[in-house]
Amino acid sequence: MMNNPLVSVVVVTYNSAKYVLETLDSVKRQTYQNIELIITDDCSKDNTVEIIKDWVDKNKERFVRTYFSESSINSGVSGNCNRGCKAAQGEYIKTIAGDDILENEAITDFMDYINTNRSVSLIYAQVTLINEKSEITEFVNLKIAKKRLTFDREFQSNMVYAPSIFFSKSIYDKVNGFDENLKLEDIDFYLRILDQGGIIEYLEKPVAFYRIHSLSLSQDNTLMLQEHVKTLDKYKKRKHYKRNYIKFTENALYKQKTDDPNYNFLKLYKFFSHDHQFVHLIFFDLRFWMKYFFKMRIKKILKVA
Repeated sequence: MMNNPLVSVVVVTYNSAKYVLETLDSVKRQTYQNIELIITDDCSKDNTVEIIKDWVDKNKERFVRTYFSESSINSGVSGNCNRGCKAAQGEYIKTIAGDDILENEAITDFMDYINTNRSVSLIYAQVTLINEKSEITEFVNLKIAKKRLTFDREFQSNMVYAPSIFFSKSIYDKVNGFDENLKLEDIDFYLRILDQGGIIEYLEKPVAFYRIHSLSLSQDNTLMLQEHVKTLDKYKKRKHYKRNYIKFTENALYKQKTDDPNYNFLKLYKFFSHDHQFVHLIFFDLRFWMKYFFKMRIKKILKVA
């Protein structure tokens, strides 16, 4: 017989009036039935709160329990997530931003996995990227050789898309939730889980639609990089920190080169220079361009042939 524990879906909102109905409707459509709905708003300036209250009043019978919290001040994503997770009464938690959308089978797929892998602390999965018009722009299927994530692998290159995560309330309590001093609270959350012996595994199924729009932090590559470095600095005293950090810089610089046509090595270097060797980064930069021109030369030869 399938185990059906209570799952808390935590919807976090801030100025989400344009998209929040899509998010809430996707929670309502879940095929998994034993759900409580937690919504926390971070002092929105638009009519997000009015939209939420009206929707909850009309749809509250769908859920075991509904809980809505409004903040009188803007505390940031971490603080908003913590309010929702602390209010959760479920054995498991699914967080979702007020502009993203859940696949109809998302919670069912997570619970099917949990019921055969009870030791797992957090699951991450595939996502589908959408734009401001809810049009699909990319399907993200991570090519992962080993489904179990290690601390070193997550440190060196963030493998997890935040809209896809599903975790136990017990692991959330154990690591004391999200760090409210960080903007990339999700990466730090994964690292602390792994650092404290938790297990994170990959579910090869699409579970959410991740909206990328002009207001997304993920649109600002330089700021994202700066915040990522700040997050990793928390682990300076951990074994293999320098080795992992150098690998992270290589991965980050490679991604920046391939994603940003205005790539500037000297501009980016300021984020990586502290406590590390400038020479190593210069050699990486030279290796990258040598490989790039070699690949372009091979493609040109093949095209001519």
